[in-house]
Amino acid sequence: MNKKTKSGASLNSESSLTSVQSVTLKSSKKGANLSKMDGDKKPRTLARGASYTIARKSILVFSALGIMISIYMFYAKLNTSALVCGISPCYVVNESQYSYLFGIPLSAYGVAFYLLIFILALLMKKYLLFWISLFGVLFSVYLTYLEFFVIHAWCQWCVTSALLTLFIFIGASILFFKFRTR
Repeated sequence: MNKKTKSGASLNSESSLTSVQSVTLKSSKKGANLSKMDGDKKPRTLARGASYTIARKSILVFSALGIMISIYMFYAKLNTSALVCGISPCYVVNESQYSYLFGIPLSAYGVAFYLLIFILALLMKKYLLFWISLFGVLFSVYLTYLEFFVIHAWCQWCVTSALLTLFIFIGASILFFKFRTR
């Protein structure tokens, strides 16, 4: 039994598809492979491009914040002025014997580290960015260990710097592993 629909197409009672819908469905199935392949590539490219940009911009922002924190700490070290700390006495950490490496304040190394990371992120040197940020994370873990187990004091600026280094490493890992050229 055939019934007429509003569009004038006949509807077979055995099938719920109209002949127009059937033709459309068949033609879309034929082209489904092509559109599916195109559809798969474009969203992946957009998503990959978006995560690439987010990771890169995050590294740039975190390294810029690290530069500012390190400059502030270096300035305080050179001028022997007290750091502004709200949680714990930062001066205990900042005046300890561990705040120097080869006679140079760690904050000077921090400025150099974050500046290098910023430049590498601008130039998109993913390999160097990954390995240098890995070194930064490992060194931050060592310094945090010293704060907790040896100095027995926390510096909020140091902990913030360690977290920034960790976030940079995560972003560098995303760039290094997810966007490797083959």
